[in-house]
Amino acid sequence: TQSTWALKVYLLNIAHIHSDTPNTALVYVGMADGKIAVYPTSMLLEEDPVEPSYIECVSESDPITQIIVRGDKVWVSCGRSIYLYNFDGSEPEARYEVGTAKQVITTFTINSGCLWVVKRSSSEIKIYDIAREEFRHTIKCHDEISAALKDQRIRNDYCHVKSLFHHPYKPITWIGCRGGYLIIIDTNTRITLHVIHRYSDVLRCIHLVNDRQFPYILTGGKSFISRPSAAKEHQQVCKGSHVLMWDGDLSKYARELREIQRRRNEIIN
Repeated sequence: TQSTWALKVYLLNIAHIHSDTPNTALVYVGMADGKIAVYPTSMLLEEDPVEPSYIECVSESDPITQIIVRGDKVWVSCGRSIYLYNFDGSEPEARYEVGTAKQVITTFTINSGCLWVVKRSSSEIKIYDIAREEFRHTIKCHDEISAALKDQRIRNDYCHVKSLFHHPYKPITWIGCRGGYLIIIDTNTRITLHVIHRYSDVLRCIHLVNDRQFPYILTGGKSFISRPSAAKEHQQVCKGSHVLMWDGDLSKYARELREIQRRRNEIIN
């Protein structure tokens, strides 16, 4: 550990803003009281404690649930709203009120001019057109999982969305659910390519490791199912938290399997 720094309020997430200009890179820290602490990266390496500058989301005291950096913009979710900031500004450039008082935003991501928004205790992803400022589409994860696994008994709360990831180089979205389900969908068509059940509990996070020779995706969740194809009474469930490594081209294989299944159905029918 090169440096430690303390905050008086619980921190919930961190985003690093890279810069090629010396001493201008920043670290944004989302906090539980609705504020963002901003540290110059160079100051974090100093031995003496550093007092950060703060950005306070307008009229919100809810926790900062997500920080996303895109280009020279910073997107932040807090309460029922998503805020857009410039690197050098403390006032939001725009505010999108896409949640409600009872259903605050827990996670979101950005793709092709749209916000993909998940609200608290929801199995749905709302797709919001930024330019038109209107909702365009809803992905109902419970319906997608039930259809893919041909099981209508799956509880809706097991399909609550807990993690959301857009592949930066491919039109693919990965969705992690409370019941350990992983949904892979085509970002452009919003068609479900594959549903995988390798965790028996919450799938909390999804992250791309962009290795040039072998890019792969990591997922973090609880209670790993080591034999998912076996009948439930014969499945082996490993308790505790587990990180799984997935082939970065898994979505490609899922598309091929979907096409094979489509052709097979045409022959049968």
